[in-house]
Order: sequence, then C-alpha cells, then structure tokens
Amino acid sequence: MNRMVQVIAVAAAALCAAGCASSGISREEREISAGFVREVARCAVRDALAAPKLARYVEKFRADNGGRNPVLKFAKAVNETRNPELDTSVVYDEFSEVLHNADKMEITKAEGAERIQEIADSRDAVFDSGTVAKRRSLVAADVLMRLKATSAEIRERDGRVIEYAFTVEMVEVRSGTILWQCRKIMDFVSK
Repeated sequence: MNRMVQVIAVAAAALCAAGCASSGISREEREISAGFVREVARCAVRDALAAPKLARYVEKFRADNGGRNPVLKFAKAVNETRNPELDTSVVYDEFSEVLHNADKMEITKAEGAERIQEIADSRDAVFDSGTVAKRRSLVAADVLMRLKATSAEIRERDGRVIEYAFTVEMVEVRSGTILWQCRKIMDFVSK
C-alpha cells in the first residue's frame, strides 16, 4: 500500500508538471519536492515514535482513560509553497498507517457539520438505519496534527535557491500544548 501511495504521488507530480508549465515551477523542482514530501513523512514518523514527550503523554492518557488510546485528528494541511499542487497528503497517510498499526493512537476521519450533513442526506431506505452514524456518536479528537508547507526564493547572481520547509506538530486539544513537533527543510538550487 505504501508503495502504491508513492507511485500515485509521482504520477500526480508528473501530471501537474505537464499541465501547469506556466506556473514557473520546473518539472525537476516538482519531482524533487514530491520526493521530499515522502522523505519528510518517513523522517517525521520515525521522530514522533521516538519522542519521549509524546510517549509519556500516550502512557499517561492510557492510564487515565482505562487503557484507551488517544484519538488523533488531522487538521487541513496548509500549503504556502510556490507549488500549489504539492501533495502533502502523503505525510498524513504515513502517520495514519504507522500510528494506527503500532497501536499508539486511534485515527479519526470524522468531519465537521458540513460533511456530516452529507451523511445525513444519505439516510434513505437503502441503508439499514442501525448502521448509520447518529448525532453525537462520533468520538472527538484528543490530539490534533497540523502540517504547514512553505517555500521561499532567494535570488543569487548565478541562479536561485528555493527553500521548502515542512512543519508538522501534534497538539493536545484540551490544553493546546505541543506534544511533538518536527521541521524539515530542503533547498532546491535552480539556474
């Protein structure tokens, strides 16, 4: 599955490069940035699993909640890079798979009221009413993960340097305190 996500990300980057040449972003830069997103995901997951503060939080949460894992929600990723088609979903996909399979956190994909209305609109005679989510039946998140991608361009005499930066953090919802954060930077040199 992880390999399939990588193949899809590379294919999407290639399609974007072919269709968006007017944006000023070279095909090479698109491919490098797509590869960098995958590397950010792998490094960030390893870093999070080894973070003592996050491990202490999960242990204390389990002790205080009858052995239940904390529930993690992914916030909408913010892409402030020069590449608006940058696929940041790879980072969340990697975290979702690893944290869930490692039994560290439960992952919720529950959405806000607008998205829930789509579920309510689908309640018709086709569905067994006992299997459709009821109001107030979804579990709220204990931890929120945020991802922000930025880029900056530095012009030099012999070319330019474009810096891509990814910041990923987990925040405890109740207190607002940061449980873990990671910042990865890549420089892309262009002539």
